[in-house]
Amino acid sequence: MLQIQQHMYTRERAGIFTTTPGYDTIAKSKGLDNNFIKKVIHPLCSYYPPRELSNSGVRDEGKYPKSKLIMVTDTGELIFGQSVYKESDYTGERETFFSHNMIIPKERAKEYLYAADTVFGSLPFRTDYELTNGSELEELDTLPFKNGHFRPLHLILNELNISSEQCMQLIFALISSLTTKKKVYVSLPGDITAATESAYHLTYYLFQCIPYELRKYFGFISYAAEPQSKKNINLMFVEKGSIRPNDRLISKDYVFDFAFHHFINANENLDHHPFIEFIFRNLQHAPSKLADFYTFAKTALSDQKSLSIQSYNELVSLYSIKEEGYNHTNSKHSSLYKSFRSFLTSDNISQKTELYQVLVKLVHDDAARISKHSLPDDETIAEILQLSTLFAPRDLSKIYQYLVVSLYYGASDVNYLNQVYEYIKRYPILFKNVNAAILKQPKLVPVIIEAYVELRLNSMATLKEVLEEIRYLLDQNPEVFDNQLIYDLTRERLVLFFRKERNRLRAFQEVQRNLNAGRNLDDRNQLFKNAVITSLSKEVMSGLKMELLSPDEFDQAAAIANHIPGERMSAEIKQKIELIHLVHDIMEKRYLSNPERYVLHSNFDKLQAIIIKLIPTSHLEEQTERIALSFYNKGHSNDHLYHYDEMFSFVESNGGIDEMRVFLQRFLRIWGASQVNDPAFKNAVERYLSTHSKVIFGDKRVEKRWEAIHPMIKKAMEEVKFQRLSAIGKFIYKNKKAMVSSLIVLISLVIVGGAGGLVYKQKLDEKAAEALAAQKEKEEAERKRAAEEKAKAERAEAERVAKTLTLQATGITYKDVNNDGEISNSDEIIIVVSNEIDMTKLSILEHLEIYYKEEKIEVKNISDADIVVEPNAEIVNVKISENNLAAISPIAEKVINEANEHNESSEV
Repeated sequence: MLQIQQHMYTRERAGIFTTTPGYDTIAKSKGLDNNFIKKVIHPLCSYYPPRELSNSGVRDEGKYPKSKLIMVTDTGELIFGQSVYKESDYTGERETFFSHNMIIPKERAKEYLYAADTVFGSLPFRTDYELTNGSELEELDTLPFKNGHFRPLHLILNELNISSEQCMQLIFALISSLTTKKKVYVSLPGDITAATESAYHLTYYLFQCIPYELRKYFGFISYAAEPQSKKNINLMFVEKGSIRPNDRLISKDYVFDFAFHHFINANENLDHHPFIEFIFRNLQHAPSKLADFYTFAKTALSDQKSLSIQSYNELVSLYSIKEEGYNHTNSKHSSLYKSFRSFLTSDNISQKTELYQVLVKLVHDDAARISKHSLPDDETIAEILQLSTLFAPRDLSKIYQYLVVSLYYGASDVNYLNQVYEYIKRYPILFKNVNAAILKQPKLVPVIIEAYVELRLNSMATLKEVLEEIRYLLDQNPEVFDNQLIYDLTRERLVLFFRKERNRLRAFQEVQRNLNAGRNLDDRNQLFKNAVITSLSKEVMSGLKMELLSPDEFDQAAAIANHIPGERMSAEIKQKIELIHLVHDIMEKRYLSNPERYVLHSNFDKLQAIIIKLIPTSHLEEQTERIALSFYNKGHSNDHLYHYDEMFSFVESNGGIDEMRVFLQRFLRIWGASQVNDPAFKNAVERYLSTHSKVIFGDKRVEKRWEAIHPMIKKAMEEVKFQRLSAIGKFIYKNKKAMVSSLIVLISLVIVGGAGGLVYKQKLDEKAAEALAAQKEKEEAERKRAAEEKAKAERAEAERVAKTLTLQATGITYKDVNNDGEISNSDEIIIVVSNEIDMTKLSILEHLEIYYKEEKIEVKNISDADIVVEPNAEIVNVKISENNLAAISPIAEKVINEANEHNESSEV
């Protein structure tokens, strides 16, 4: 077992750590670490005599207060200490103090902190020590406590004139200081020795107010001469009169100057802190309940990273439920249930069984208190539902009971009913099980489920909303459709919104998809689904215009028709289904063996309209019989069997002229005998040929293909061509034999005249070719000359640039070297430049370009002998010579004028 260490400190001739006179450790147990002594214990060893005694010249040590210390260090050691006044030190002349400390190892500190009696018992502290006894103190197995005798709290408060409200403020301040950096300074009335004794007794009770988890931060000194901030000391009792008003050093701390009724930060609204009231009440009347609460709180807070008074405020309410002391009518339940979520999670609930059982008990007790006049608010419902995920399966029945009772008593308020169900629907399994519990009690069904379903359906405005609601109910509680009212009401609402849909075929598909997308249905609910589909199938077929359907839509309608039992069909639906069967018969057969039976049908015109919409638009020749049937003229006379113009237009618009040609070929092959003699057919063909004459007669190959269809078509083509001729053409066509001889003579004359014309035309063509060739040769020569000129100019420019030095001038000065007042040979222009100088150009230099004040100055006929470039290449000197005098003179004049204008001296 780790042993308890001792330590003594005072002023002596020499100490353990110093060899000179002064304050130092004079004795210690061997297990006590030297660094720990210097860093932790030494700063705690101090004593300043009270002014009221020292100023009075009192030297009697017995009249001076003993300063008791109890503190837990940052590393967990528990220190018990006492510092006392000493009339004289080793010299016999100077006052001093003596400190004796006992240090509990951190591994054993908790066994003392659990009870106030093991912290505030009486210890045999030494008040002096003889160095002749050596510097090593014995290690202790246990603290030699003697039970303290503490006056009752109410007597202490009465003696100190501290009210219950002030005591609770002090408790709040002490607990707050353990989780913040604030300190608590207290000054008590009376003489200093008695006040210090009362401070120790009062702190005995204050310590019991501290929850177990916070006691490891506790630090206390029973007497100090004045407020001072010491590390790990939260509570410090100071001499009366030492607290100065408006002391900025303690303005942010808690100050209780009971001696002079001066308080700082001691006005907390305790109505918001039931924990403080709970502590104060039980501290006086039931200390054991306080200890039980701290054990309860320790478990609840075991995984909390930070602790606060608010956490204990919440736990007090939860503890009162456990102890049957909770008032279910006064508190807002939503915040109470929310408190559970602060402490319970799916990860820790197995370690917090006591708190979990409190939650289960609360739900059970609250359910028993629900009535029509006492309904839980929606926030409470929401909190309970969130907590339901933590409930063990064996306890979920209490949640179900709570919700069922709430729904039952709140059903008369449709808004409440809907709101509670909306919360429950967020938890599908809970929704399913709550409804299952209701369905088991027939008297509840009309009050809750029937009312809810009717409310939901009446609030919906679209088919989609109704479908989603039905599907949700089928997934969660399909048995609700055993209820006849719900069964009928749901079908009615579905049909009502279905009738409002513009595209019923698409709406039917959506209904079918939603009903089939749900979970597997049992036989009972399959009946509901079938009944819905049958009702909607009848709605679809009743309002369907068959002749307007696309091929896909017709297939859908055919499939829908299969859902309607024969005994439930109206005459209209039966007629439409009969048409569907006829259409299928026509469209599926390759050859129509008996088309007359279709023609004789009473709704042959609708049948034709349907077929024409269903005929594929590719390979129309394969659909010849169906096309012919679609355009058959049922009321025809013997010479007008079909609506030819409409039929030809249909084929041509869907397949083009080629498809039309093939269609005619097959049409005549099947019905040629009757069609050749039908004037209406002949006239329709000629009209078609005339309309498309450019395409058919514009290409001989196309024309021949059309002529090959049938002799009758060829004859019709000749007629169309004849009708397209001019009056002369028609005359020639009719008298072509008489015209043949005349034509032969005319051709002979044309041949003779044409031969001479050809020779003349050939000569002209040869001259034109020669002129064209000469023109091209001239243009080519001109192009080559222009290219050579351009190349020559580019080479000249390149040579000029290579021999030109460019200067970016920031300043120019004229220097009269000859001092003759004239611009002449050997004078100089000094140019300050900002650009780098290309030194390679100096040897071949012929030109100078100077850019100065947005002006370009060119100097020609210059060589490297005329210029001097300074080594740093920032200044260029240009000498004036016979060659460049004319070019540089204007520059020199300009510089001289500028200098004169600004009254600047120059070197002229």
